[in-house]
Amino acid sequence: MIINAEKIGTAIVAHIQGELDMANADQLRASIDEKLDQYETIRDVYLICDAVPFIDSSGLAVLLGRYRKLEERGGKLFIANPSPQARRVMELSGLSKLVGICDNWNPADLQQRGVTNG
Repeated sequence: MIINAEKIGTAIVAHIQGELDMANADQLRASIDEKLDQYETIRDVYLICDAVPFIDSSGLAVLLGRYRKLEERGGKLFIANPSPQARRVMELSGLSKLVGICDNWNPADLQQRGVTNG
């Protein structure tokens, strides 16, 4: 799995490539939690999942855990541009009812939500 995460204003935007499964779910958890611990001002996390072909229960657990952590901070987890397979798993599990699903999303959309650098 490849994770490229950056802070943009009060958000983290992370591009994820590869399967989100038991073999690498902890890598995503550690990457996001490190940014959340580093920046107390972070409220929202956007996971760009167009290159995530598979999510298993371990991956779902990481997503649910980040959802809860962000909710405690008054923020939200967004899944951006999910692959059809990732979307299906989130719909079947009910996770799509908790997190924001953003289709055709790009980082410029953060400005529309009032998230800016600085």
